[in-house]
Amino acid sequence: GAAVGIAGERRKGSIDMSLRTCRGDIDLNRILRRIAPGLGGSGGGHPSAAGARIPEGRFKEFIERLNAALAEPP
Repeated sequence: GAAVGIAGERRKGSIDMSLRTCRGDIDLNRILRRIAPGLGGSGGGHPSAAGARIPEGRFKEFIERLNAALAEPP
């Protein structure tokens, strides 16, 4: 029942992630391009399938910002 699924791994001080959603009202590309750079990372892809790389120490903040972005109206 989750809105977004995330798989990630640690690599050289970063977390590399793959994110997926089945919900048509969520644009992961738009969300990740907005929040990842503010955390010193990068992100983007397709609306329902995207990826991100952020510094390992900012992962919790990334999840918090992702949750906040998902709570915003489309």
